[in-house]
Amino acid sequence: MEYHIDRRLKLVTEVEHSSLYKWCILEVEENGETAGRGQIPWAWSHDFSAHDLTHRISLQGDRESFNIHLKEGEVSEAGFENQEPKVPEVKDEEEIYGTLRPSYRPDGFPSQTQFSMFGTDRIINTFTLRIRPTDKEEELTAWGCVSYTSEVDFRVETTPDCIEFYLSLSRERFSKLVELVRSGRVSGASLRICYVRGFYSGWSPSISTDLVKVLCIGSEQEVEIPEGCTIEPPRLGKIGEFSFNLHSKLSFDVPKDVEREDTGDEDIDLLDVTEMDEVINSQTIALTGFQRALKAAQRPLWAIFFVLVLILLNLT
Repeated sequence: MEYHIDRRLKLVTEVEHSSLYKWCILEVEENGETAGRGQIPWAWSHDFSAHDLTHRISLQGDRESFNIHLKEGEVSEAGFENQEPKVPEVKDEEEIYGTLRPSYRPDGFPSQTQFSMFGTDRIINTFTLRIRPTDKEEELTAWGCVSYTSEVDFRVETTPDCIEFYLSLSRERFSKLVELVRSGRVSGASLRICYVRGFYSGWSPSISTDLVKVLCIGSEQEVEIPEGCTIEPPRLGKIGEFSFNLHSKLSFDVPKDVEREDTGDEDIDLLDVTEMDEVINSQTIALTGFQRALKAAQRPLWAIFFVLVLILLNLT
């Protein structure tokens, strides 16, 4: 298994601004030069939005007597294939699984906070939330892993940097949450966390930061500590404060405003005016032709009138 870490980590207690903080973690290049600023534990809040929530139920059956020989590497005639089948113990697990993304701050902070593993410049894009019932203390914890490449069954696979949040709730509270998710009444969800062990950033007078460095549990991100120093840099684990919020949005079908028709001349289409002129002109031409025909018919009518008058005179 090969972890993708580019720089080594070093804890230093001789800091420039000792009145502000007593120690910090530095990233050191192969040539010994320091990369970036010193990083100190970051206690302020971070916001995430949930892109989906899925309710999962899984059943697992384990025939322990069957796989004991496989675990020991003994596949023979006396192995699992010749054993008497026994009823396995079936266990059930239930959880709500969601995909998270860093979100913009409610106070209008201009950019999202980006997260990166200590020893790398990569931006973390994989954040998940797992909500599970518990009979113990209700809490939120964080776990993370640096990207690594491994060979599985002759296949080379690369796992990206990731952070997972585990929210443990009482069974009663978890059941209510399951009911809401399964009913489809939840239209959005968000997570706000504060005082996260394992989150670091450069010192700032502001309560906002645009970059957080993450220190995971494990030996892959080893931190060089000066001899005699008793400081143990915090790593991902329990979270001091959190709030998980569900949103239910109801949209209404509001009719759009109807635009009033304006009969003003300025809104008349030019094409309509042209067509109107053509109609008027055609009617004028037809009337002129009728008048000409009427004048032409007046002459023979007068001639017929005089002939009729002469006939009447002769008869008298």
